[in-house]
Amino acid sequence: MTVPTHTVSITAHYAPHRIEYLRTVLDAIADWDDCRTDVRLVTNTDALARDAAIRDHPARFRDAGSSLTHVVAERLDDPFHLTWYHKRFLEPWRESAGPDDLFIYLEDDTVLTGAGIRYFQRYRPILEPFRLVPSFIRFEQLPGTEPVVVDLGRPEFYGHGDSVRIGDAGVAHVCRNPYSNRGPSTWTRRPSSRGTCAPARPWAFALTMCRTGSGRGTRWC
Repeated sequence: MTVPTHTVSITAHYAPHRIEYLRTVLDAIADWDDCRTDVRLVTNTDALARDAAIRDHPARFRDAGSSLTHVVAERLDDPFHLTWYHKRFLEPWRESAGPDDLFIYLEDDTVLTGAGIRYFQRYRPILEPFRLVPSFIRFEQLPGTEPVVVDLGRPEFYGHGDSVRIGDAGVAHVCRNPYSNRGPSTWTRRPSSRGTCAPARPWAFALTMCRTGSGRGTRWC
């Protein structure tokens, strides 16, 4: 059985007070099982690689058969363009990716747990005949508090006509995508109508499972 390799691009504007968030993100990725990871930490300065909080993480990934590399973005017209830097990785990845490999975009305060990866992989083939892909709900949580869903400013209603029963697996509820261009994106090699990688951030909230976390920042499950 071939072990999939998931490429993860993480955008991180270096700020010392945010480094704990990034360490939580990297620790979560290091705990993913049944896969290898190729993590590209895209940043605006090489000072990030020297920060003691994450200095040992490249060796941790390497010892597990994965990789963590620092990519200093150069020649940006605007600092905000750092969040678009990962797009230059997509085409080379698509040319070499296997059918079970994923390309995942995260930011330095966005945690994607191993449970989230397993959920996506489990329900993706089930939903594909309905032209749906699994999606996520983002929430933020401070220690000792209840999680808060930050992207839904109002209730999202759906009707029975917008629901799809998927055998014994349950029901996929389809509603308006509240995230627009925010949050993590996952790409598979399934071609879209434009012949490129199809982003797995659809109009579907399919059997979304959320688990509470203890860290600060944004957590996706």
